[in-house]
Amino acid sequence: MEAATVTRWKPFVRGTVEDHALSCDHYGVLSGEALSAVAAELDARLREMTEPGLTPAKEVDP
Repeated sequence: MEAATVTRWKPFVRGTVEDHALSCDHYGVLSGEALSAVAAELDARLREMTEPGLTPAKEVDP
């Protein structure tokens, strides 16, 4: 993710901003294949934070 984009998100996020490329435009993020990819990534990150024995990713400032 470009540094300027990360900077814009900083006031709204406590932690790390990760960029994941999707094969759609902004308006297509919540439809079909893109939504499945977003849901899978969110599921993986939430499991990292809640499952015993797993260590959450370190927070690193860009």
